[in-house]
Amino acid sequence: CQRYLSGAGYNEVVVTWTDPETGVVCKMRLDSLRSVSGGGLGLVDVKTAACAESGAFSAAANRFDYFVKAGFYMHGMTVIRHRPDVFAWVVVEKDPPYLSAAYPISDMALAQGESEARELLARYAKCKAANDWPGYPEEEISHPKWSRRSEFYHW
Repeated sequence: CQRYLSGAGYNEVVVTWTDPETGVVCKMRLDSLRSVSGGGLGLVDVKTAACAESGAFSAAANRFDYFVKAGFYMHGMTVIRHRPDVFAWVVVEKDPPYLSAAYPISDMALAQGESEARELLARYAKCKAANDWPGYPEEEISHPKWSRRSEFYHW
């Protein structure tokens, strides 16, 4: 973890840009942007997890779309011409003994995440332009029958 957190840099960096393909104004807040040991610029995203073991965290990263977020961040940094050499997650477990691990993301995973992020930006731009936001229909709901209080039942 020290490789990604000990170099000179900045924490909680806010970056804004206009996506050149969609015209969408974007914003992100980087946990850490710093020099990494061994050279280069590193973008670090700090995460907490129930388990920081690589397999468990990889599954959580997939479930919570962390790869898409990483791709979005790298896309934004590319647009502003400051693309980092490495993107890494520093993961800290939520319970004692608070084990931690650092996981740089593969180029393939970053490319896929960036592709998905760009697809989502395009979808957002299309919805915004048409003012058409797909979702569930509006409908009136009530308590399910099983949850009604006994005072409403006729004995």
